[in-house]
Amino acid sequence: MSRRRSFTVAREPIVLELGGEEFHAPPVIAPAVLGDMLDAGERIGEISGKKDLSQRDMFAEMMKILDDVFGLVLIPESGARFHDRLHSRDNPFDLSKEVMPALEWLIEEYTDRPTEPSPPSSTGSSDGTPNSTSGASEEASTPATSPPTAGATPSTPPSTT
Repeated sequence: MSRRRSFTVAREPIVLELGGEEFHAPPVIAPAVLGDMLDAGERIGEISGKKDLSQRDMFAEMMKILDDVFGLVLIPESGARFHDRLHSRDNPFDLSKEVMPALEWLIEEYTDRPTEPSPPSSTGSSDGTPNSTSGASEEASTPATSPPTAGATPSTPPSTT
């Protein structure tokens, strides 16, 4: 008898809404494309830190990076529509409220990791299931006592009365 284990994951297409329109991405992307996605944010940060570029040149480079990354990630038809909307004068995206959050969300979807720090701890997880400490007493813990070992010094001085 042979041992067998499947490493196939559920493959649900990814749908995001930008500017009132749906865009589709495949359920899984090639590792190289994932690397390009992760590099996009870093490259945008590097561009904004360049002192020798004009505001217009910085913005043009940022738009090229976003266009390239979404073109790689989205299925071809959605990628073409994204490109058109990114450059549209009649029906543009809001860069800071739609495009950048969408990129962050896609990165989270493909990496299964949040791009933001975790929220403060609470008494339960975000999906409603209790965490490992829910139901535990919030009283201070009491250290366990153990018998002293030979040669140990007592923690309280002996009484002099």
